[in-house]
Amino acid sequence: MSSTGKWTCKRDHETQVTILLIIAIALSNDILIVVGLKII
Repeated sequence: MSSTGKWTCKRDHETQVTILLIIAIALSNDILIVVGLKII
């Protein structure tokens, strides 16, 4: 029971990290697009 709970918590944590990475990549891409438009 406890091991299953730990596994679920670990999964949730990994999901949160993945979401944060996706957001960070999306934000950096937006910044690159804005900078690129300003240069053009």
